[in-house]
Amino acid sequence: MKNVAGSIILVFLIHVNCMSQKMSETDLDFWIGNWNCFSSDTLIGENLILKSMNNKVVEEKFMTFDDGFEGGSWSVFDSVSAVWNQTWVDNSGAYMLFTGSKDRDTIFFTENNSVTLNGQKHYRRMIFYSIELNSFEWKWQSSPDRIKWKTNWHISYKRRLP
Repeated sequence: MKNVAGSIILVFLIHVNCMSQKMSETDLDFWIGNWNCFSSDTLIGENLILKSMNNKVVEEKFMTFDDGFEGGSWSVFDSVSAVWNQTWVDNSGAYMLFTGSKDRDTIFFTENNSVTLNGQKHYRRMIFYSIELNSFEWKWQSSPDRIKWKTNWHISYKRRLP
């Protein structure tokens, strides 16, 4: 039985390792611009993304229209480890640190630390997928075990054209 369990864990670890690709300095270029944010076809907010500091930092300014939620992030590519690191802060007092990863055309930002919600440990992540020139999908997810993920917020991004 131990050999079977060990084999299953080994296969899982190999699968997870194969999923992850090295990231590059240009992986977030699709995100640069001014975006309308939709939830179920309803415009809920906007997000302005730009590069700063010699194009080494990707800055985000996000806001929703209905409840006044505002947040911002700063993402920096670490060329030594080939990952993106992101810091997020918002007007609820949140401060979160994320590390990026990539699986084919999907980009993940996974929170570095777990949080305790209702007495239970949770992990959180963002997913950018279905990335096209003028649109992409984004999900905010949580998980007690990093295996089964629950989507808590889904936003469809559409580029704001001049």
